[in-house]
Amino acid sequence: MNSSNNNLLNSLYIVWLNTPKSYKLRLILITILSVISGLTEIITLGSVIPFLSVLLDVNSAQSSYIIKIFTNFFSFINIDTSNLIFTVTFFLYYLYYYLQY
Repeated sequence: MNSSNNNLLNSLYIVWLNTPKSYKLRLILITILSVISGLTEIITLGSVIPFLSVLLDVNSAQSSYIIKIFTNFFSFINIDTSNLIFTVTFFLYYLYYYLQY
């Protein structure tokens, strides 16, 4: 098992040494962009769960610290209308993002 891993690493190292510099830079850039893309995907998935919990349970929205800051900032908005605002904002963002592509 250890020798097969060693052979694989040696093969990758030999390929890396024989790769032109422009391709190495492209590979590094693609790797960095892939990591950034993965992190933003995690953030996106992590933001959907609190959004759905606010839509499904109004009491959780009233106890949320971020929602309290939002409603205090916009004092004319109560919790019922804030659900509508969150939903419309989320929907408009979804339309804007997916209609671009």
